Amino acid sequence: MVLQAASTLNAEEFTRDLGGSFSSVRDTLVHIVGVERGWLTCWKEPSPSSTFVKDYWHATTPYLIRMRLLTSLRCSQSGRKSRENKSSL
Repeated sequence: MVLQAASTLNAEEFTRDLGGSFSSVRDTLVHIVGVERGWLTCWKEPSPSSTFVKDYWHATTPYLIRMRLLTSLRCSQSGRKSRENKSSL
């Protein structure tokens, strides 16, 4: 149902920055698919080896760091805009 709903969006709506944890519908879907893949891999691996955990950590950490940095940047920009709007009153 989620993919059906997303398929009705045009390109601008699909990639528009919505100001959430994942900025757009596209980024949210990328996150969901990535997490589902990770869980599926965990369930299929009877007992993850330390190599699997290490490889998975190294594969996902840069993405998580990027998302955290983008979120904090958005929050700081949002706070700055809010302060600027209040000071102009």
